Amino acid sequence: MHPTLGAELISPIKKLANVAPMIENSHERFDGLGYPHGKKGTDIPLGARIISVVDSYSAMHDTRPYKEPYSTPGSLKS
Repeated sequence: MHPTLGAELISPIKKLANVAPMIENSHERFDGLGYPHGKKGTDIPLGARIISVVDSYSAMHDTRPYKEPYSTPGSLKS
């Protein structure tokens, strides 16, 4: 539910209202197996697809409480 709640939280802010659909759809998947609406392909707003890629990269390369980051070729992390 967090994408929907996030969208609801920012939608009253006029300057961020156009970002709400991107947040709400950021966990949709291109194959239609995402959530909360099961959208697929180009039915997912472009901004939501970009947020999804950035979130995935961040999840892989940032330190999380439950895992160490993956190394990136050419990075100083090992």
